[in-house]
Amino acid sequence: HYPLRRQRQMCIRDRPWGQRLLGGRAAAGGLGRDREAANVQGLAEALAFRDKLEARHGPCGARFVAGSLQQAIDAAKAELRLLLVYVHADEAAEALAPSHADDTAHFVSSVLTTPAVRALLDEHFALWAADLAQPLGLRVARMLRLADGPALAVLAYGELVGAEHSELRVIERLPRARCGSADGVAAALAAVVERTTAMVVAARAERSEREMARLIRADQDAELRASLAADQAAEAAEEAARRKAAADAVSYTHLRAHET
Repeated sequence: HYPLRRQRQMCIRDRPWGQRLLGGRAAAGGLGRDREAANVQGLAEALAFRDKLEARHGPCGARFVAGSLQQAIDAAKAELRLLLVYVHADEAAEALAPSHADDTAHFVSSVLTTPAVRALLDEHFALWAADLAQPLGLRVARMLRLADGPALAVLAYGELVGAEHSELRVIERLPRARCGSADGVAAALAAVVERTTAMVVAARAERSEREMARLIRADQDAELRASLAADQAAEAAEEAARRKAAADAVSYTHLRAHET
């Protein structure tokens, strides 16, 4: 693993790439039609990858986020999970060397499927695949500085790594050379979880406090609205009673005048 100082240097150096990876401020900020189109394309590529993965390697059981990279980032942020990007190579690996394709087959069948790796993924990570056969997958892999697959990169928002800013950043890379052993991958992912657990717990507690405060404010607002509505109803009833009394008085006066 990288020493802590080296990890911090990686985070600082990688900080600007987040918006570039998502296509600049428009994609990162979610401008309506652009983001919707990217999400539709991302979903189509994710479903195509899932079908290809199962056709070539059989079911691996890994639960990939079905959507664009932005949707995977949103899912990770919503659940305060780390984002694990899996760089997948089938056609690209075969073009480089048959042994690379063998590495991919081994990773899918003997690493992703192991109980230790699966347990870590299910509990702590949102998993997204960057398929080197797809333009977006190739772009993501290059931005992550992972030239070929199988490879992994762990990404997190600043609040999960003790930073002041919420910029997405890389906190660990596992290139192809480190993805050959299920035990090694599990150990590397467990180490990432261990060094981020305290900050994840703190972030979840802070979010829970904010949600509790929001609910309290919502209850107070609802009580205030109900009280105002009751006061308005009482005032309206009093006004109606006054008008009725005034009308009755006028009618009585007219009646007395008619009798006399």
